[in-house]
Amino acid sequence: VEVYPEADKLGKQFKYASARTLRFVTVVGGDERAAGQVTIKNMQNGEQTVIARDQAATWLAERTVNAEPRTTNLEPRTPNHEPRTTNQV
Repeated sequence: VEVYPEADKLGKQFKYASARTLRFVTVVGGDERAAGQVTIKNMQNGEQTVIARDQAATWLAERTVNAEPRTTNLEPRTPNHEPRTTNQV
């Protein structure tokens, strides 16, 4: 599970997810929140599905349980794809 690190335009968030080779993204905007739903976008084929929010984890698990693991091990990055910096004490 990854969370886009800041509020931004959906197109930019989808581009970020694509660069990270994510299979699915979930969208919970104002309309979805009010209806108790989420929109799940398949990043491989562009298909979007609207489901009840409490069913999202099950829906995703059913579609990813036998999925091929990601072939890249990417470090967390900021939206502009720069490595995050942390202050270590």
